[in-house]
Amino acid sequence: NGVPTVGRGWSLRPLFDVQHHAAIAQLHREYLDAGADLVETASYTVSDEALAELGLALPGGAETLLDRALACALRAGAAPARVVVALGPYNACRFDGGEYRAPAVDVDALCAFHARRLAQLSRVLRARGAGGGDAAPVAAVALETIASHAEAAAITRALDALPADSAVRGLDVWCSLTLTARGQTHDGRRWARQPQLTCRAA
Repeated sequence: NGVPTVGRGWSLRPLFDVQHHAAIAQLHREYLDAGADLVETASYTVSDEALAELGLALPGGAETLLDRALACALRAGAAPARVVVALGPYNACRFDGGEYRAPAVDVDALCAFHARRLAQLSRVLRARGAGGGDAAPVAAVALETIASHAEAAAITRALDALPADSAVRGLDVWCSLTLTARGQTHDGRRWARQPQLTCRAA
């Protein structure tokens, strides 16, 4: 389909280059045609930090890319309630496999990173008339391949601090973690299941 899948930042560049949007939508459509109940947006690596890392710039930054990712899923014919918005960990912005390592920043910085991206997503959902409350929701937000206990805690803080008018409030949110063979997060903490990380952002 002509979409490059090699090179640094390959997973973000197709959203940046609008010529590839039809191919992204086609991939979503193929999953739906095969019987998928949900499709995930192609936004796992989207963040302002990722754009800066790749030396890319566009008006609206990551917020524009989140909107483009959602548009591709909807263009495929997915009803909003069948779309999951995918968001990766802080280290995904480095494009060096670091999402499988604990980030070298503190909890406050991680919380600010995730809060900023959730705020960007809220604005995208509001602009499209989607989100929590009375508007038709997307199905969920997926925060994926979180490698450290500290980042999981930061995500919890960011969700707890969502403004009352956030379009993310009322949506289902899940958080998946990567663990070592010893059942530890990558900052050496034994993971005890924390149900609040799989919750409604309410």
